[in-house]
Amino acid sequence: MPLRVQLDYGSGVPVFRQIFDAVAAALATGEIAPGEQLPTIHALARELDVNPNTIVRAYRELEHAALVVSERGRGTFPVERAGPLVHKDGVLRKALGRMFRECEREGFSQAEVMLFLRREIR
Repeated sequence: MPLRVQLDYGSGVPVFRQIFDAVAAALATGEIAPGEQLPTIHALARELDVNPNTIVRAYRELEHAALVVSERGRGTFPVERAGPLVHKDGVLRKALGRMFRECEREGFSQAEVMLFLRREIR
C-alpha cells in the first residue's frame, strides 16, 4: 500500500508529526482501509529518506492516539473505529495551522497568540 506522505522541512512541524498527520488523514479518508497493514518502519523510512526512529515515533504516537495497533512480528494496522475522530482532529489541526501561519505572517509571536487564545476561551 503506497502511503502518500509529503514532508515539508521548512514548515516548522516536526517530521514525525507530519507522518502522524499523513497517516491519520489516510485513515480518516479511507485511503488506508481497516485491516490493511501500514508500511513497515524500515520500508517507510527508506521511502521518505528519514531515520527509522522517526517512523517509530510517529507510529508510537498513532498507537497512543488509539488510531493503530502494532502486533509484534505482524506489523501495524488501523483500529477500525478511528475514522470520524481522526477526521475531526485533522480538520481542527489544518484550521489551527492556517491560523498560526497567518498570525506569524502578521508578526505575532506564538506566545502572543497563545495568550490571546487563553483569554478568548474563558
